[in-house]
Amino acid sequence: MSLARMIAYTIHQLSENQIAPYKTFIHKLIYLSIPEQREELYRPYFYGPYSDQVQNTLLSLLKNSYISVADGKKGYSVNRQTFEQRHIVADTLLDKSCIEKKRIDATINFLKSGGFTSVESISNLAKIHFIAIRNPIDTSNEFSEYIRHIGKYLGWPTIEKWKMTKYNESTAMQRILNDCWGKKCSSMVRDHG
Repeated sequence: MSLARMIAYTIHQLSENQIAPYKTFIHKLIYLSIPEQREELYRPYFYGPYSDQVQNTLLSLLKNSYISVADGKKGYSVNRQTFEQRHIVADTLLDKSCIEKKRIDATINFLKSGGFTSVESISNLAKIHFIAIRNPIDTSNEFSEYIRHIGKYLGWPTIEKWKMTKYNESTAMQRILNDCWGKKCSSMVRDHG
C-alpha cells in the first residue's frame, strides 16, 4: 500500500466528513490506522506520535500538486484535476477491499461518533494510545497515573493535566482500536466495511 495514496485518501475522506484535514490530524489518523507500521514509522513528538516519512510524503504530494493548502483555515485539499490527469479518481485512491481504506473509514467514523474532531482531541487520543500500547495497565487509576507520569516525561503537558473522563474515553478507544487493528485483525473491519 502506497503511503502517498493513504495520505491523499485520508485528506479526501476527512473533507468528505466535514473534518478539516490539518497536518496534525493526518499524522494521527494514519498512526491510528496502520498498526503494523507504527513502531517503524512513528516516534513521540510534541503533538503526539509523529512520522518523518508521513511528513515527507505529505510535502511531496504538495510539491507535485496532488494536494494543496485549502483556502482559509481548512487544512489540505486533494487536487482532483491532478489525479484525473494521471487517470486516478480521488474516490478510488484505495481499492474497496484494501484494509487500510477500511481502517481509515472506520477510524474517522469512530472519531466523529465520539466527538474527537478537533486537532487537540485527536492529538491527545493518539498520545494516550501511543503510551497505552507500550505498557497496558488494567485498572483505570493505575492507568491514569501511568499516563500522567509518561505524559510529563515526554513533555506532553495536555496529557499530564487531562481530565479523568477523557482518560476513560481514550482507554476505551485504545482497546477498540487494538482489538480491531491489532494482531486479531480484523473481522470487525470486514463486518463494518
